[in-house]
Amino acid sequence: MRRPHRRYFFLQGLAFVLPCAAAVQAASGVQNQPLDTSHSTRTIRLATIATGDQVQDAERALQAAYRALGVTLEFVRVPAARALLESNAGRIDGELARVAGIESTYPNLRRIEPVLFFNENAVFVLKNQRIAPPDLKALARLPAVGVLNGYKITEELTVGWSNVVRINSYVSALKMLVAGRISAFFGRKEDVQIAITQLGLDASSFDEQVLLSVPLYHYLNSKHEALIPAISAELRRLQGKQGSVLPALKLVAH
Repeated sequence: MRRPHRRYFFLQGLAFVLPCAAAVQAASGVQNQPLDTSHSTRTIRLATIATGDQVQDAERALQAAYRALGVTLEFVRVPAARALLESNAGRIDGELARVAGIESTYPNLRRIEPVLFFNENAVFVLKNQRIAPPDLKALARLPAVGVLNGYKITEELTVGWSNVVRINSYVSALKMLVAGRISAFFGRKEDVQIAITQLGLDASSFDEQVLLSVPLYHYLNSKHEALIPAISAELRRLQGKQGSVLPALKLVAH
C-alpha cells in the first residue's frame, strides 16, 4: 500500500491548527477589550426601607445626581433585613440611605459621602407613660422594647438587651404597643407617624420622645465602584455649604 506524502500530513496539520489559532486570537481580542459598562449602569435599582418626606427628598436628590451622569434610578421597597442581603449580593444595586458602618458586616457595600440626611429616632409609648429620663438606660429597664427587624440603628443600640422584641413592620409594632405586648417602640420617627395615620389611630394617644439624630449615607454595591467618585461629586455639589444634602436641596427648591 502506498504511504501518504509528507505534504498530506502538513496540510492536515494546518487544517487543525489554523481554526484553533483563530479561536485563541478571538478570545484574546475579547479579553483585551475594555469592559463596556454603558448598558449595565443605565438603570440602577436602590432598596428603600422607609417612607415620608425625607425619603422622597432623598430620592429626588439622588435622581438629580445620577441623571447628571446619564443614569436612571429605580427605587424598590424591600423589608429592612432582606434589603441588605439583596444589596450586598448585588441582586439590588444599593441602598437609598443607611447608617455608617454597615459595610463592616456587608463588605460588598460602598458608602458614598457626603451625609444624605439626618434621621430622627424616637421612643413611642402610650399616652402618659413617658420615659424619664428619656435615654437608652431608661429604655433598657422597660419590660419589652420593640425595634424594627433589620433597622441597624436601633438594633445596634440595643445589642445585649434582654427586653428587645424584633418586629417586621411599623404597623405591627403599633398594634403590639396598643395591645400592651410591648412597653415601647424605638424606631424612625417619621415612619412611625405614618404608620399611626395608616392605622387610623389618634396621634394624641401616644407620647414620642426623640433620643438621637443619626447621619445616613447612600450606598452602592461594589460592582458600581467606578461610579462612586462621580456620584459623590454630584452630591457634594448639591450639598453646598450645608451639613447634609437635603437641607441644601430644600434651600434650592424654595
